[in-house]
Amino acid sequence: MVVVKRILVLALALAGCAAAPPRPPPAVHAGGIELFAAGLPRGARVTVAGTFNDWDVRGPSLRETGPGEYRAFVDLAPGVHRLQLVVRTQDGSERWMPPPGLDRYEPDGFGGSNAVVEIARNLRADGSSFEEK
Repeated sequence: MVVVKRILVLALALAGCAAAPPRPPPAVHAGGIELFAAGLPRGARVTVAGTFNDWDVRGPSLRETGPGEYRAFVDLAPGVHRLQLVVRTQDGSERWMPPPGLDRYEPDGFGGSNAVVEIARNLRADGSSFEEK
Protein backbone atom coordinates (compact mmCIF):
# COMPACT_ATOMS: atom_id res chain seq x y z
CA MET A 1 0.00 0.00 0.00
CA VAL A 2 2.84 2.41 0.85
CA VAL A 3 4.49 1.65 -2.50
CA VAL A 4 1.27 2.43 -4.38
CA LYS A 5 0.91 5.77 -2.55
CA ARG A 6 4.52 6.68 -3.36
CA ILE A 7 3.99 5.83 -7.03
CA LEU A 8 0.83 7.96 -7.13
CA VAL A 9 2.60 10.90 -5.46
CA LEU A 10 5.51 10.58 -7.90
CA ALA A 11 3.14 10.39 -10.90
CA LEU A 12 1.26 13.48 -9.74
CA ALA A 13 4.51 15.37 -9.19
CA LEU A 14 5.76 14.47 -12.65
CA ALA A 15 2.44 15.46 -14.22
CA GLY A 16 2.81 18.90 -12.63
CA CYS A 17 6.24 19.25 -14.25
CA ALA A 18 4.96 18.53 -17.74
CA ALA A 19 5.88 21.24 -20.17
CA ALA A 20 3.16 23.63 -21.27
CA PRO A 21 2.20 23.32 -24.91
CA PRO A 22 4.45 25.48 -27.09
CA ARG A 23 3.06 28.87 -28.03
CA PRO A 24 3.36 29.94 -31.63
CA PRO A 25 5.62 32.96 -32.14
CA PRO A 26 3.98 36.09 -33.53
CA ALA A 27 3.86 35.88 -37.30
CA VAL A 28 4.71 38.94 -39.41
CA HIS A 29 2.88 39.00 -42.73
CA ALA A 30 2.85 41.41 -45.67
CA GLY A 31 -0.37 42.96 -44.32
CA GLY A 32 0.30 42.99 -40.58
CA ILE A 33 1.22 40.90 -37.58
CA GLU A 34 -0.43 38.15 -35.58
CA LEU A 35 0.12 38.81 -31.86
CA PHE A 36 -0.16 36.34 -28.99
CA ALA A 37 0.30 37.01 -25.27
CA ALA A 38 -0.19 34.64 -22.33
CA GLY A 39 -0.03 35.01 -18.58
CA LEU A 40 -2.17 38.15 -18.55
CA PRO A 41 -5.06 38.65 -16.13
CA ARG A 42 -8.31 36.92 -17.06
CA GLY A 43 -10.99 39.24 -18.40
CA ALA A 44 -8.58 42.09 -19.17
CA ARG A 45 -9.08 44.45 -22.08
CA VAL A 46 -5.92 44.22 -24.21
CA THR A 47 -5.33 46.64 -27.08
CA VAL A 48 -2.39 47.57 -29.30
CA ALA A 49 -0.96 51.10 -29.39
CA GLY A 50 1.95 52.24 -31.49
CA THR A 51 3.32 54.51 -34.14
CA PHE A 52 0.74 53.12 -36.58
CA ASN A 53 -2.12 54.79 -34.60
CA ASP A 54 -0.31 57.64 -32.79
CA TRP A 55 -0.16 55.54 -29.59
CA ASP A 56 -3.95 55.53 -29.21
CA VAL A 57 -4.94 53.14 -26.38
CA ARG A 58 -8.20 52.45 -28.24
CA GLY A 59 -6.24 50.56 -30.90
CA PRO A 60 -7.02 47.06 -32.17
CA SER A 61 -8.20 44.66 -29.46
CA LEU A 62 -6.79 41.24 -28.69
CA ARG A 63 -9.37 38.55 -28.02
CA GLU A 64 -9.12 36.28 -24.98
CA THR A 65 -8.78 32.77 -26.45
CA GLY A 66 -8.05 30.97 -23.18
CA PRO A 67 -7.60 31.84 -19.52
CA GLY A 68 -5.17 34.79 -19.64
CA GLU A 69 -4.27 34.13 -23.30
CA TYR A 70 -4.96 36.81 -25.89
CA ARG A 71 -4.45 36.99 -29.65
CA ALA A 72 -5.24 39.15 -32.66
CA PHE A 73 -4.17 39.91 -36.20
CA VAL A 74 -3.30 43.60 -36.49
CA ASP A 75 -3.39 45.15 -39.96
CA LEU A 76 -0.31 47.31 -40.55
CA ALA A 77 0.78 49.30 -43.59
CA PRO A 78 4.22 48.55 -45.05
CA GLY A 79 7.02 50.14 -43.05
CA VAL A 80 8.61 50.05 -39.59
CA HIS A 81 6.24 50.21 -36.61
CA ARG A 82 6.84 50.44 -32.87
CA LEU A 83 4.14 49.04 -30.65
CA GLN A 84 3.07 47.96 -27.18
CA LEU A 85 0.16 46.12 -25.62
CA VAL A 86 -2.07 48.13 -23.30
CA VAL A 87 -3.52 45.81 -20.63
CA ARG A 88 -6.46 47.21 -18.63
CA THR A 89 -7.79 45.02 -15.84
CA GLN A 90 -11.27 44.96 -14.32
CA ASP A 91 -10.05 46.91 -11.27
CA GLY A 92 -9.14 49.83 -13.55
CA SER A 93 -5.35 49.45 -13.58
CA GLU A 94 -3.46 49.91 -16.83
CA ARG A 95 -0.10 48.44 -17.82
CA TRP A 96 1.89 48.94 -21.03
CA MET A 97 4.14 46.12 -22.20
CA PRO A 98 5.84 45.07 -25.44
CA PRO A 99 4.23 42.10 -27.20
CA PRO A 100 6.24 38.96 -26.35
CA GLY A 101 8.03 36.72 -28.80
CA LEU A 102 9.10 39.24 -31.44
CA ASP A 103 12.57 39.49 -32.92
CA ARG A 104 13.32 43.15 -32.24
CA TYR A 105 12.87 45.52 -29.29
CA GLU A 106 14.29 48.94 -28.45
CA PRO A 107 14.15 51.28 -25.43
CA ASP A 108 10.96 53.32 -25.29
CA GLY A 109 12.45 56.31 -23.45
CA PHE A 110 10.36 55.62 -20.32
CA GLY A 111 12.37 52.74 -18.83
CA GLY A 112 10.62 50.01 -20.85
CA SER A 113 10.83 48.81 -24.42
CA ASN A 114 8.84 48.88 -27.63
CA ALA A 115 8.50 46.02 -30.05
CA VAL A 116 9.75 46.97 -33.51
CA VAL A 117 8.03 45.34 -36.47
CA GLU A 118 8.90 45.80 -40.12
CA ILE A 119 6.14 45.06 -42.61
CA ALA A 120 7.40 44.40 -46.12
CA ARG A 121 5.71 45.87 -49.12
CA ASN A 122 3.38 43.48 -50.88
CA LEU A 123 4.93 43.30 -54.35
CA ARG A 124 3.74 41.83 -57.61
CA ALA A 125 6.03 39.68 -59.73
CA ASP A 126 6.92 42.75 -61.86
CA GLY A 127 8.11 44.66 -58.76
CA SER A 128 5.14 47.04 -58.54
CA SER A 129 3.26 47.35 -55.27
CA PHE A 130 -0.30 46.26 -54.62
CA GLU A 131 -0.62 49.43 -52.50
CA GLU A 132 -0.02 51.71 -55.51
CA LYS A 133 -3.13 52.82 -57.35
